[in-house]
Amino acid sequence: MVDHVASVYKFCVKIGYKTPACKAVQVLEAIWRLRHRGEVALTAEALGLDHRHVPFLLRLQQKYGAAAAWDDAVVGATVLAYEVSVRQFLRAL
Repeated sequence: MVDHVASVYKFCVKIGYKTPACKAVQVLEAIWRLRHRGEVALTAEALGLDHRHVPFLLRLQQKYGAAAAWDDAVVGATVLAYEVSVRQFLRAL
């Protein structure tokens, strides 16, 4: 799963983060940048994101609440990015 998300990240860098999967990867990136904090607020403002990322943050909030331990947030965002990218791929078929 991690390798898949890493591949999606490389693809997103090339195309400029235009797809839903890329937005989910940006959420993961934003959480990763806060790795020195114990807890991460799962809001667009706290993560430096915008309204396009809110649907993904809402899914994380449903699972963890308004804030999550950094480790949990990274795992949740990785799983989310994987699920969104697989769904996007299957729609394209």
